[in-house]
Amino acid sequence: MFASSLLLLPATACWFCRQHQRRCPAWATSIVSVAAVTASRSTWCSTACMIAFFAFFYTAIVFNPKDTADNLKKHGGFIPGIRPGERTAEYIDYVLTRITVLGAIYLIFVCILPEILIAQTGVPF
Repeated sequence: MFASSLLLLPATACWFCRQHQRRCPAWATSIVSVAAVTASRSTWCSTACMIAFFAFFYTAIVFNPKDTADNLKKHGGFIPGIRPGERTAEYIDYVLTRITVLGAIYLIFVCILPEILIAQTGVPF
């Protein structure tokens, strides 16, 4: 959601400029011309990079492994084979990173695949 919003921001800014009979800035026009081509590999790559970035960014903001490890320790919980405290936080961070990588790959696949199919087959999805 954030990636597509940021990619469409320059196009929206140019649209507002045209509605008020103003000239669109040169930087926005160049971004719009690159982003307007949906069959462009650069658009697909920038979308994929932004999706991966925001997946990790959102996970880092929402989930704190240290707090989770402290709560587990405080309430008598543990992960079998992992010492409570800092080791638990490291393990949770390790697992969370692996899950986020798989989730980001899945999101990229789901978002980019329709664009690729539209570009290759011409079938509107």
